[in-house]
Amino acid sequence: MEHLIRLTSKHIPIPRSFHLTSASVCRPLTRNVPSITGLFTLSAASVGPSDSLTGCVAERYHEYFPAGFTLEALIKHLRNWWDGVGPEISPQPPKIPVDISSSWKHPKLSVNHSHIDYVRLIQLLISLVGIGLSLKLLFYVVEQINPTAKEKRIARKRAQQLFAQMGIKTIPPLNDYEVGIVANLVDTRVLSTEWHSIGGLDSVIDEIKESVIAPFQQLQLVPYFSKLLRPPKGVLLFGPPGCGKTMLARAMARQAKAYFINLQISTLVNMWYGETQKYVEATFSLAHKLQPSIIFIDELDSFLTTRSCTDNESTRMIKTQFMALWDGLLTEENTRILIVGATNRPQDLDQAILRRLPYKVSVPMPDINQRIQILSICLRGEPLAIGLTDTDIREVASKTDGLSGSDLNELCREAAFCCYRLERSRENAVNMRLRREHFFTALQIFLRNRVCSNPYRVEQNLPVD
Repeated sequence: MEHLIRLTSKHIPIPRSFHLTSASVCRPLTRNVPSITGLFTLSAASVGPSDSLTGCVAERYHEYFPAGFTLEALIKHLRNWWDGVGPEISPQPPKIPVDISSSWKHPKLSVNHSHIDYVRLIQLLISLVGIGLSLKLLFYVVEQINPTAKEKRIARKRAQQLFAQMGIKTIPPLNDYEVGIVANLVDTRVLSTEWHSIGGLDSVIDEIKESVIAPFQQLQLVPYFSKLLRPPKGVLLFGPPGCGKTMLARAMARQAKAYFINLQISTLVNMWYGETQKYVEATFSLAHKLQPSIIFIDELDSFLTTRSCTDNESTRMIKTQFMALWDGLLTEENTRILIVGATNRPQDLDQAILRRLPYKVSVPMPDINQRIQILSICLRGEPLAIGLTDTDIREVASKTDGLSGSDLNELCREAAFCCYRLERSRENAVNMRLRREHFFTALQIFLRNRVCSNPYRVEQNLPVD
């Protein structure tokens, strides 16, 4: 022990009056620690002069440990310093005086006391910094354990903004996966697609209105007439590309005043095992909470193709989960959920998917009368088309056999550019008007630049169940 004191005195001067007493042994700790004997105590019976350095150190030791430096006193002092609760075993450390009469006064420090415990303040700041670093490390570890947590937080904020834009005040409780599907929700109020904006499909529109929209809107009246008048749970729109299948689905959602979920396959597919199945389940649960709702899947053949031995495990699990939840939807009679799929390759769909889409609508290529109607809709309200007559439009339609509705819309745009290129150098460029010659020039350019792929074969009908 004398050797320990000798080593300590090299750094902290110890007064000569401090001596090791063999008779002074700390009393047992009965409450907090087991009984310990044979401990030493440092007595401060005689203190050196107060103006010397050794005297200051001795006074400081005596101030903290008036009864002697014992293990019991040390434990009590550390415990009271840690939680700040309980009786003090010694007075507070010396406090640095603050000149209250000075001109600088901080509002937070302008208290009634004349001393501020800067030691305690520094300790508090160090503790707060340590707590902040610990929380930051904890959040980082949690994000590493659950790498999708950040993505789900962003999706929840985006969902709240979307619900606010759509004017939905009563938001049902949604889990993290349903919030991720909300990103595919489309506000039907901002959709400009209506029945009158679709040309050449009057017979198809009338059929959809009578067989799908009317029973879907008046579901509560169906049991009073017949159970056979229930709306279908699935609608398949098939036909060549560019004929208006997507426009029909949007017009259906707007007419039915239902929530329109434009399901993207990229939303369902996830790199983590089991997450994809949860997103598929969340799609149906979200549609059930927001009903009446319409789930639209464009290019259905790229998602629910015929199952084969070449499918990997994840693709097969997605198809199985989707069809299982779809079967549950079919068994519920009073749900107002409609699944609409669009494809230009119906022969590639799985037979089980075709069975779950009982109502099938063919959207064919437009004939000459339908092309006239489509051209009239594309040129409706255009200042450049004021000079065109019905005879001109009919002549243009007769030259565009084999073009879809999307092709006719692109033809009108190309004709407008041809008119602009020919008339911009003339003096009457402001009064330029579309003529038949502009359409014929645009048709030559369009056919020359058109990518010729395998044409859609009309004779390919749907496979029989």
